[in-house]
Amino acid sequence: MTAMRIFFSLGSVALIFLCVATSSSEGIWCFQCNSQHDPSCAHLQPNDTTSPFYRQCRDDDQSEKHKGPKEFFCRKIVQKIFDRDGLERVVRRCGWVPHPRLECYQFKNEGHEDTVCQCFTDACNSAHRSIAGKSTVIAVSLLSAALALRSLN
Repeated sequence: MTAMRIFFSLGSVALIFLCVATSSSEGIWCFQCNSQHDPSCAHLQPNDTTSPFYRQCRDDDQSEKHKGPKEFFCRKIVQKIFDRDGLERVVRRCGWVPHPRLECYQFKNEGHEDTVCQCFTDACNSAHRSIAGKSTVIAVSLLSAALALRSLN
């Protein structure tokens, strides 16, 4: 086995471990704010866990209305309000009823258009969505490890 193959295999295993180890069993932490009330909510730095908006998701008045078990996730909503000269608002919060198929989706109501994105890791609703999510990193790592092991034969 060459040193490169060993390095490649160990790197893949390390990535998988990091992805699994960084999952929190205590509940997800999301940015929770509304740019209507605090303009700095619109431009958060990625993964700034020192932000006052970074809080653990917990039941509130809205989620209490939903009976049954809840698995919280993070959500970011960008609203374009047409009758206010295209004003853009950003709402970041916890969600508990995910869209069944789409990570991001749009809908238009009278006078505004909403883009809603949902994500499932701590601090994921800060900036623009990253291209590679945790599942993509795990899949690529597993594939890389399998190819490295296969090449040993």
